[in-house]
Amino acid sequence: MFTGLVEAVGQVVAVEHRATARQLEIEVPTLTSTLEEGESLAVNGVCLTVVAIEPPQLRVEVVPETLTKTTLKHLTVGSPVNLERALQVTDRLGGHFVQGHVDAIGIVESISLQSAREYWIRFPEIWQAMLVPHGSIAVDGVSLTIADLQDHRFKVAIIPHTFHHTIFPTYKEGSEVNLEFDIIGKYVARWLELYGQRSE
Repeated sequence: MFTGLVEAVGQVVAVEHRATARQLEIEVPTLTSTLEEGESLAVNGVCLTVVAIEPPQLRVEVVPETLTKTTLKHLTVGSPVNLERALQVTDRLGGHFVQGHVDAIGIVESISLQSAREYWIRFPEIWQAMLVPHGSIAVDGVSLTIADLQDHRFKVAIIPHTFHHTIFPTYKEGSEVNLEFDIIGKYVARWLELYGQRSE
């Protein structure tokens, strides 16, 4: 479980293709001293397991199913990535509950970097019921508030701190991003799907 508050931006320094998984070697001096092998780490919002640590670098494995469903398949040497360690029960919950289980891939439609940094992101129609105005969404693992919502796209406004401490500056129109919708909303939608139409 994560909160969507990115702790560091790392850089992919090696990509190794194996028979059953792809290994990513990530350089991140600020986190390797506090991590242990076997821990969970959110990489662009995807929950992965740390399989090796050699400061200032660490290794994570990505199985084929995860590569299929997320943007991690596009990572190459030099790619920057958002990183967050798993939530401790004693931590403050500054964002929202983020599982690290990506629901869909979104597309950055437009970017405004004027007085406010605003991004419009398109999402698959099937997920329309999962978003509400001023609700929460995780974009590449960043906990954000939906500032505006239209049929199949939403807008987020990025404060300077978030802009400078995540990979948001690397996005261009057409960039793909990992989306995770609020777990509470998913449970409500599932309950209504199963029981909402029942008559007494």
